[in-house]
Amino acid sequence: MRTPLTISRINRLLEESQLTGAPLKAVPPHPYPGKRFPTRVAFRFFAQRAKAVMQPDGHMKTEIVNVEFEYVGKPNKLRAEQANAFIRKWGPYIRQHIEVEYDQAGLIAYKWRHLGADHTSVMVSPRYYVYHPQANSTLSILEGFRHEQFMKRLGGFSVYSFQKKLPIEQVDNFYGWYKQVFGKQLRRPKGKPLAQSSAEALSSASEAEDGVF
Repeated sequence: MRTPLTISRINRLLEESQLTGAPLKAVPPHPYPGKRFPTRVAFRFFAQRAKAVMQPDGHMKTEIVNVEFEYVGKPNKLRAEQANAFIRKWGPYIRQHIEVEYDQAGLIAYKWRHLGADHTSVMVSPRYYVYHPQANSTLSILEGFRHEQFMKRLGGFSVYSFQKKLPIEQVDNFYGWYKQVFGKQLRRPKGKPLAQSSAEALSSASEAEDGVF
């Protein structure tokens, strides 16, 4: 996925995921080039509301008002705030809700409510927690990027962090968790010993559904 995904392509991927019922695969991360934005996001919210309009002859006519917000690209706090403002204004009338994050290997997480559906589907790949090791089990791609993010380097990957400095215990957990999930030991910077044994790091790391730290 070297070329940016379009909303129509994302919709097809989401529909395929729902039809098969298969979880997002635990394939190794494949970040986009650069140190700041290893992933891309897509937001789309479509709202529809019936509005009564007075006609010249004095009769009322019902018109359907359609409004939408759409963004595909690098994570952007301004776009996240604009999307949140749209949700606050049109929330009760939103008929389609898409929050997607992806890297070059494909979708890593999504929150999706299809047109006319009465429930929201949420799916998270283990790759999501490589880029967001501090994330919890309540997925909100949009909400995460509304807050300041600090970029960190862990195991050769650029990752998003809510903290300017990560405690060594969290770093150890990340390396242990990655080996457990992806079966590969990431190289650590020289001169930075483990604060815990490998076994302790593995046992203290959270399950993928609850983040790494």
